Amino acid sequence: MQKSSYTNEEIAAVQRKFSAAMLRHRNRQRNIALGFIAIIGGGVLVYFVVPGDYLNPIILLCFAVLAVYIFAVTKMYPPLKCSGCFSQLEESFGNYCPECGSYPLKVIGEYERECKTCNRHLRITRHRHNNDIPRNYKIRVCTFCGVTLSRSGF
Repeated sequence: MQKSSYTNEEIAAVQRKFSAAMLRHRNRQRNIALGFIAIIGGGVLVYFVVPGDYLNPIILLCFAVLAVYIFAVTKMYPPLKCSGCFSQLEESFGNYCPECGSYPLKVIGEYERECKTCNRHLRITRHRHNNDIPRNYKIRVCTFCGVTLSRSGF
């Protein structure tokens, strides 16, 4: 088992930075959901308030606003990164287990790994369909540099 090369002081600093980044990330996710609900709610409200002659263009405008909102959010929404090595945490794997921090992970596929220490089958779903979750694990440890980012996980 290989350990990260960070000192205790560096680990504490990385954890503080990651905690703040994780809070910003969660707030952004909440704001995105609220914006989506507000746009859909506005469209439903317009449906019941506006006379039938003007309904089609206004509903089309609501869908256009929704499409622009989704496009803007996906382009401006920064990915969650490790505060130590600045690697992107949610869409790829390094050599460390994100759950327990053990080294190395067994490669199963491009987006699948297996940890022999905690007996986890780790998977990142690239395409969400059938209400599939994007990953089936919590991020506690950076999978690239091995530093513990959060005890509770994200």
